[in-house]
Amino acid sequence: MALKLLFIFIVGLFLFGTGTYVWKKQQVSFIAGYGEFYHPRNEQLLAKRIGTVVMALGVETWILLPLALYIPEFKASVYGFVAFLHVLLILLLIATDHISSY
Repeated sequence: MALKLLFIFIVGLFLFGTGTYVWKKQQVSFIAGYGEFYHPRNEQLLAKRIGTVVMALGVETWILLPLALYIPEFKASVYGFVAFLHVLLILLLIATDHISSY
């Protein structure tokens, strides 16, 4: 059980650290098609927003996955749904950035 908690902590720390890195560097060059098909209109703002979403996912990892381990009624699929919502939110942020100048 302790090994599972350690793994959850490491995954959450990785997500939080990645979000912090994106937020501080203010670059989103990791997006597929960057420079060839897509160039953000306001890269600094988009990086801050995406970094915040990824940091929130890291915090939710620290909260939701241990709950799934200790409370049998709480399903880990809730975390999967939350992660899916984060992906949709990032896509929405990219779309908002793309149409923001029109």
